[in-house]
This record gives sequence, C-alpha cells and structure tokens, in this order.
Amino acid sequence: HIRDLSPQKVHSDQVVAGIDFEGGEYRPVYIILPQKEGLVKELINLYKDCEQLILATDDDREGEAMAWHLVQVLLKKKKKVLPFLRVRFTEITEKAILNSLPPSTLLRRGEEEEERRHSYSIRYNLVQAQETRRLLDRLAGFTVSPVLWKKIAPGLSAGRVQSVGMALIVQRERERLYHQPTEYWDLLAKFNTNNNNNNTGVIDSQLVSLNDIPLASGTSDFESRRSNELVPSSSHKHHI
Repeated sequence: HIRDLSPQKVHSDQVVAGIDFEGGEYRPVYIILPQKEGLVKELINLYKDCEQLILATDDDREGEAMAWHLVQVLLKKKKKVLPFLRVRFTEITEKAILNSLPPSTLLRRGEEEEERRHSYSIRYNLVQAQETRRLLDRLAGFTVSPVLWKKIAPGLSAGRVQSVGMALIVQRERERLYHQPTEYWDLLAKFNTNNNNNNTGVIDSQLVSLNDIPLASGTSDFESRRSNELVPSSSHKHHI
C-alpha cells in the first residue's frame, strides 16, 4: 500500500483519527505513507512519460485497493488521463503474464473498447470492501484495543468483527435483563352476515381503534424497561 488512513484527527473533538464524520457520513482521509513517499515520486516521474498504465497488483481485495490508490495519486499529478489496464494473474511466469494482457495493450475505440474496459477495469466493489474494513479497524479495533491492554494484557488486538459482534451480544443481553413485561390485549370478533346460524358468510374483524384512537399492540408501542408504559411516539394510543 502507498496510502492509508491519516493518523491525525479531522476535528479535535473526535475520538477516531483518519475519518471525517461531518454531516453524519464516514469519509476516509488518506495520506501517502511516509516510508512510501520516495516510491510514489519515482512512480509519478515514470507516469509522466508513459503512454499507458498497467496495474498488476494482487488479485484480491487488498490488491484491488492498491491499484485504486495508485490511480488516485497519479491522476492528481497529470492533467491528461491515460488509459489503464487492470491485469490479473496468479503466478509470476512469462506465460501467465502474457496471457493476462489483452491482444493489444492499447485501448481502441468502438465495441471492443467496452469489452476491454469491463474485463480490464478495477473492481470497485472490492475497493469499497477493503475501505470499509479499514474504517471498521479504526472505529472498533483502535478504540477497543487500548482497553484490552489495560484490563487484560499489553499487545492484544481487538478484531473489527469480533469486537462489534461482542458489543451487539452485550447490548441484546442487557435489553433482555432489563426488560419489563407489559400485558396488552387484542380483540378479534366474528360477524355473521347471514340470518342463519351456519358458518357461511362469517367474517373475522380485529379491533384496531376505539373512538378513532388506535390501539397499542406490539413491542414497538411499549417501553422495554418500564412496565405498562407507552413509548412517546405511541402515547396517543389506547392500551387495553
């Protein structure tokens, strides 16, 4: 990787660095890694004189992100956007490398160009998946790991998946422990539309309102921690 999330906070009151939370969004803030600045300068100089860019990073989520980051950096340094090919191979042999390239490495206009653009383009769904993993690392791992160092042992790392999964389990368990049951009733009536006593013409009807006021029914209408209390959004409803 030549870029990563910034170690600096966007705003001083943030807990997590490298993410801009402005407007309720989670926008990553990237910087070029200090140890890769020399490599980036070399690549930029080579890019200035080339006619086409071929991206041959690993054929996985991390490799796709590496290719995307490289394109983002290079495009900022050159006004003219060069065509690029994203090639993929699983072994470093002459045959595999040559087979990964199209018959002509220069994009041509016409119908064939659309096929090439699809076959030799960056898979942005993998880029977004890798970016999401990095954001979760900052949101979960970077905030939980220091707690582990203090409470259990130094050097432990909190996983982005395990930490969030454990938090959800604890949250649901607390809801279960603090839950206070509330009894409520529904009313279902059967109406006979005929004058005889057979079951033909019988319809079922459920009471949903009383004097034009709806009835409270279901867990969403009641406070989970206080018995027989409606939530504010359902305070206008009848509880029977």
